Amino acid sequence: MQLKRGMSSFKIDQMPLKFSSYINRAELPPVPDVFGHVHVSNPAGGWGMLGNDQYGDCTVAGIAHGQMIWNWTSTNKIPPFTTGEIVSQYMQLTGGVDSGLDPVEVAAWWKKSGLTDAHGQVHKIRSYTAIETPTELAEAAYLFGFAGLALWLPANAEEQFENHQPWADTSGPPEQNEGHYVPLVGRNSAGNFMVVTWGSLHAATPAWVAKYMAGGVAYSSKEYMLGTGLSPEGFNFDQLDADMAAL
Repeated sequence: MQLKRGMSSFKIDQMPLKFSSYINRAELPPVPDVFGHVHVSNPAGGWGMLGNDQYGDCTVAGIAHGQMIWNWTSTNKIPPFTTGEIVSQYMQLTGGVDSGLDPVEVAAWWKKSGLTDAHGQVHKIRSYTAIETPTELAEAAYLFGFAGLALWLPANAEEQFENHQPWADTSGPPEQNEGHYVPLVGRNSAGNFMVVTWGSLHAATPAWVAKYMAGGVAYSSKEYMLGTGLSPEGFNFDQLDADMAAL
């Protein structure tokens, strides 16, 4: 199986808003040991590789997978994303070169211009903030449905994936020139984080994530809101949106 990476850099300092600024842990319930809205496969017929076996488009494919989670969880129709549509938008952002992208750049584009699905519908986020620790990563994934995880992958990441082994081997160093972006979508009963990568759900141990994590991005979206104006977990984004608009 051919697998591509594709995170060119991760400029966390270019996200002035920090996720930690909007979390009052004293007023929030603890993150459950097991959480996540999707555990086996996407009910719309699979996640889809979305071009990440041919191009380093993991950043754009990853936010498409996150968008699918939001719509499924909020009982909205899951938007159709095709390989052609995702690769086309990726190439527009790179200037036509398969160079990979920075998740921060993609987040800014997702907020301003939006991700277009195969029916021509544009999906935008309301805001995005920087995640700096594995604890914040779990909190953001629980509260927002998923969180973007930026990784400096070790050399054996593809081998473990193809052998259906959780990412657990921390013996190798992070490869600073081998970035990869994945949506983190939950935590399973074994205590491992679950991510969507290369068209599949895949497990990663907390120790592995802690070693290879470059940082993360928390996103908010109206498409993850219920009729109450809150997320399924009861999080209110109004202040976060107001701060984002003031930048």
